[in-house]
Amino acid sequence: MHFISAIHSLYHVTDGLETTILNMFHHLKEGGILMIVLLSERTGSCRLINHFPMFADNLHSHCNSKHVREILKKHKIDFEVITQESQLDITCCFEEGSVDGPLIVDFVAQTLRLKETAPSKLVDEVLEYMSGSDCSVRRGEKILLSNDWDAIIVKKGKECGAC
Repeated sequence: MHFISAIHSLYHVTDGLETTILNMFHHLKEGGILMIVLLSERTGSCRLINHFPMFADNLHSHCNSKHVREILKKHKIDFEVITQESQLDITCCFEEGSVDGPLIVDFVAQTLRLKETAPSKLVDEVLEYMSGSDCSVRRGEKILLSNDWDAIIVKKGKECGAC
């Protein structure tokens, strides 16, 4: 193949991230391009999951671009990274009576009905961490969660470590 892409899809890999990446690379023809797009390890959601590991589950691998870069380096596969800065307005997560707020909290924490089912102390800790400088920036009245993603571009050449 001359072009293989995995755009925000490796989160759902069940056969192992390393195996999947090497399999895609193996199927590239010489001169072919592999493009992998994943959230950056610097995003608020990745940091939240790392800070609250109880939100990790078996359905979502919580991989990020750092994991892919480490695999490529391990196998001496050259790559380029293009970072796209992105932010998610999470202000409504802190507004009483907001319909969207609890849904966004669930999305970011990768859980279901957190505000309804978790102890209030845990909900408060999650919201405090989400709005803190590890995850977000404040612009006026708005709280913006870091949501950066990286495009990792691999071009298969004649000489490569994993060919």
